[in-house]
This record gives sequence, C-alpha cells and structure tokens, in this order.
Amino acid sequence: MKNDNLKKVDSDEIYDCIIIGGGAAGSACAALLSKWGFKVILIEKRGHLGGRASTLKTNLGYKIDTGVHGIPYYDIGSLKKIEKELEIQFDLIDYSPLLAFYDVEEKICVEVNEFNNSFFKEINRIWSPNNEFLHLLNFLHNATEDDAEKLDNTTVKDFIQQFSPTHQFYQLIRAINGMITIEPHLGSAGEFIRSFSKLFSSKRPITYPKNGGIQSLSEIFGEICRENGGEILLLNKVTEILIDNNKVIGVKCENKVKDDSQEIFDIYSHSVIVTIPLQNLFSIISKGFFSENFVNKVDSLKDMQSCAQGIAFTFKKELLNDFPWDPKCWGAIIFQPGKKPRYLSVPSALVDNITPPGMHYMFYGIVATPEELKDKKGSRARLKELKREIYQMFPRLKELKQWQFEGSSEMVLGTAKRVGMTGNYKPGNKNNEIDGLFFAGDTVGGNGPGLECTFDSALKCSKLVLNWINNNYKKLNDKLKN
Repeated sequence: MKNDNLKKVDSDEIYDCIIIGGGAAGSACAALLSKWGFKVILIEKRGHLGGRASTLKTNLGYKIDTGVHGIPYYDIGSLKKIEKELEIQFDLIDYSPLLAFYDVEEKICVEVNEFNNSFFKEINRIWSPNNEFLHLLNFLHNATEDDAEKLDNTTVKDFIQQFSPTHQFYQLIRAINGMITIEPHLGSAGEFIRSFSKLFSSKRPITYPKNGGIQSLSEIFGEICRENGGEILLLNKVTEILIDNNKVIGVKCENKVKDDSQEIFDIYSHSVIVTIPLQNLFSIISKGFFSENFVNKVDSLKDMQSCAQGIAFTFKKELLNDFPWDPKCWGAIIFQPGKKPRYLSVPSALVDNITPPGMHYMFYGIVATPEELKDKKGSRARLKELKREIYQMFPRLKELKQWQFEGSSEMVLGTAKRVGMTGNYKPGNKNNEIDGLFFAGDTVGGNGPGLECTFDSALKCSKLVLNWINNNYKKLNDKLKN
C-alpha cells in the first residue's frame, strides 16, 4: 500500500467522514463509505493497516498474526455482506477438519468436519454421556435474539447449569467458550448464544485468507478506499476530536516527520467514526460532552478484558507427522487431566505461504483471567507448565524447533464477551449527545465472536453514517448545485 504518512492535508478541505483507526473495522468502514461515493480519510497511528488483526513479517520469512484469528460463519456473517456491498470476493480457505478434540490421558482424538449434530455425536458420547451436549446444541439451533437478550446479564456458567451441573460437562463448555477467549464464569450467556447458534448453523463456520495473513483483509479494504478516492494517512495520531456546539467539526492530528519533530494540524469533516477501543475514547475527547449513562458504559469496559497466555514455536515440517489429529484444522482443543482446556493451532499447516519452505509454526495456550495474569509468579508457572506439556505431546519438538517465544495478552481489548457487557449493554454505533459522532469496532454495537463482531459493527456503523450524511448534507449539496 502506498505510504501517505507525509501527505499534506488541505486545511480548507472538508471531508464527509474522518475514520480514526485503521484496524479491521476502520479499514472496512473506509472501503464501504468511499465505495458509496463519500469523501473519506482514514487516520492510523501505525505504519500499516490491520490494528489488532495484523500480521508480523519477520526477517526469517514468517508471517505471524497477532493472535490466532479466524473468520467465523463466513457464509451467513457480516464479511459476506460487506463483500456484496463492495462487489468483491475474498480468496479464502476452508479448514478440513474444522476442529479437533483431544484427550491427552485417554489418547482419544475426535475431528469435527462440520458444526452439526451428526459430527458432534462423538463429542457428546465421550464428554457428555447423558446427551447434555446435544440438548444444548438443539437449544442453540432454535435460539432467537430475544433468548440472547434475556441472558446478556447471565454468566455462561450459570446458563449451562440447566443442561448439566457436572464438572465434566463444564469442562467441555469451558473449552468451546474459550474460542471467544473468556472463562464461563465471566462470559455472557447472551453472547454465547448469539455466537454459537450461528456458528453451529453455518456451512462455512471458520475460514481464513489464502494469502498474506489476516492483515491482508485490511490491506484490501485500504486499496478499495484509495481506488474510490478515499485517503489514508499512516503514522498519524489523532490527539483530539474537535467539537463546536455539540457537533463534530474534525480532528487534531500529530504527524512524526523525518527528524522526530512533530507536526500538529487539523482536518475538518462533517462526521467522525472512532474505531479505536472505546476504553481509550476519553484520551481524545472530554467526558464532559457525554451523558452519565454513556460514560458509565465506557468506564465499565476498563479492566474487564479477556486474556490469553501461551507459547509459540517454529519447527520443521517433519513434526506434522507426529500430530494425533490433522494439523490442517483451525485448531485443537486439548484436555489435560485436572486442568483448564488448552488450545493448539498450526496456521501454516493449511496456509503454506506464511512460512519459509519446509517450516511451520504453532501456538499452544490457555484462556486466562485478568486476575490470573496479574499474578506474575503464577503466570511464569503456567508458561513453564505449558512448555512441559507440549514437549510431552511432541517429544521431537526439541530437535525440530527453530525458535520459540512466550507471553500473555493482558488486554485483548473488546473481544471479551463479559456478562453485562454485550447486546444492549454495549455502547451503540451512534452517539446521541454529539452530532456526527459514530463508533465502530468490537467494543461497541456489533455481535459475534472475534472478527465477526468487528465486521458486524463496521457494517452497522457505515450504514448509519450513510443515512446520516445523506439526510444532513448530500440533499443540501444537491440543492446548491442545482
């Protein structure tokens, strides 16, 4: 993508919309609004698009996503709808199998090729012999949005008690719920229903780009924006949203130029879309502009995040022969006796252009709570335990690995589907106190796991902006032209 970070913005120019943040949501909004004929400019503080859905390119030839990403229920999800609006089609893979379940102690492995009752019968037989899991699946297949809304303030742990109170069933649901990176005693049952009812009804439950890693989606959106006359400013940071009489008039930017000095300038527009995590909103606009209810909703997002902890390895392809399941799946849920479920993914097994020839990489980790990660001693012990487990499962890893790294994500902003923070409890996509201010991204209006939540929010927000600009400015401009 062309680097526009040193572009000079005409101070007399007025845009239809400024988009703050070039992650998956911001780049999707930029592509949609520019395609619909609006004059947009996207501002991103990094030197590339993608945000938290970025792909790191190492000097050894690896393309490693910042996290284990997938595109949920693509055939019935928001990305498909965005494609139709943009008149494009992404080049995506199909995982086969989709998912694997592996019991280390019993050496039992079950591969799931489709998310439906027939393929889950073996899971049900092994991990819920009284058919609790099939009963839950039947409920999810018939669940409605009303069912979800009633349970937004109920934990997943409490919700599943109606199906079975046993620890074995809890561990199974804990493993599945971990796909949206939160523990059942913290997670919202409403969002569990929204996410998994669609996941289990989809013909393409999980997919992924064939080329370039997850960041390639944002890069394609960026190109569409530019092709339709939109602008992208990289390495520019919005420091303030400019307001006049409770109406958006633009933003103040900071651009770092060659000698590390800074250039401050204003960009003017009729509307602004904020796509940075809403936890950071009040760093660029005063709380005083907003109602107490809105401020409380934003403040409730602080320190309530989903977390993950794990270890990654790069290794020679010979190790793929040692996997008890087909490593070309999206990931494996691994049950260790007396422990939390583990998650193992080998993205390069199916997408072979993201590693050097003959090499692969894997992630092995667990879902954690914020409190667990604050315990540094406990965190070190868990990482040591994970390392020991992975070597026990794959003894040849020690000789076949190239390098490894370990760590934890203490703030996966927005992906937490925490009880009381989903559905109508989330801040919406349009602000009612400030005219022309909109929000997109996984911390605001939008449902679904991971990137589905992001794209759902981006599409909803873009349509609101479309209608708002048409009602407030386009009709007036047309009259002036005539």
